[in-house]
Amino acid sequence: MVVNLLLYEHWGIRLDSTFLNYIDSPKEMIASISYANLFFIITIWLTSSIVYSKIVFRIFNFGLSGLRKGKVWEVPLLLLVTASLVIVMRGGLQTIPINQSDVYFSDNIIANHAAINFMWNLGQSINQNSYDTRNPFVELDMKKASNIFDDAMEPLVKEDTSDFQILKTSKPNVIAQPNKINENFCAQTDFAYSLLNVLDGDNEKFEYGKNIFKCSSSHFAHYIFKNGFGTINKDGAVVYDYIGKKLILQKGNSPKIMKELGLAITQISYQNFTER
Repeated sequence: MVVNLLLYEHWGIRLDSTFLNYIDSPKEMIASISYANLFFIITIWLTSSIVYSKIVFRIFNFGLSGLRKGKVWEVPLLLLVTASLVIVMRGGLQTIPINQSDVYFSDNIIANHAAINFMWNLGQSINQNSYDTRNPFVELDMKKASNIFDDAMEPLVKEDTSDFQILKTSKPNVIAQPNKINENFCAQTDFAYSLLNVLDGDNEKFEYGKNIFKCSSSHFAHYIFKNGFGTINKDGAVVYDYIGKKLILQKGNSPKIMKELGLAITQISYQNFTER
């Protein structure tokens, strides 16, 4: 729990199975933690372990002193009570068990993360992601997703004479900085593609990049977070939660179109990753 509190500032998510990716390289795993924080973690861990051990030992000894020999008729009752715990663990008798989105109550993602049970989240994440190499973000037919993605990217990568010209020479002085202002929506993956395009370089490997200097009203930005994504353009924005299978934020007049675009980008990019 203490580790979760300290890492949240850097990772932006509750502690989950992500740390397993760095288990064979501990230096990378603790790179986000200062020595002061590391000392604090170890001190709190040792102190709490000692205190809890003493408390449990006293309670356990007190409980043992009151034990008596059970009766046969109590066995089925004990089994019934134990079986009923399954209902509690799944959160009721509804078709779908409880998940993270059931405790979301705010537009503030930090408040929603604080409402998630730490141990449940860690266990569920390890159980869900440890051995599953399938694409967990498949929401659309793959052909439909590809068409949506291609249609959104095509006007932002196709060359034409109306493109916003940054350089006036094919051999620019890379020390000089253009004084043009670009107000298009863009993401981090667009910068390498756009700069190589300006310098007449090879940008074909940046298949998810767009030309941020393109004169088009179709520009958008897309980002992915743990179990969700956000997509924004000039007409609005959406944030989608894969756990609850719903939009947790929507602005503008075309949330359905924005949602499908975000679903398509996330699905295709992750599929590309799994096939490498």
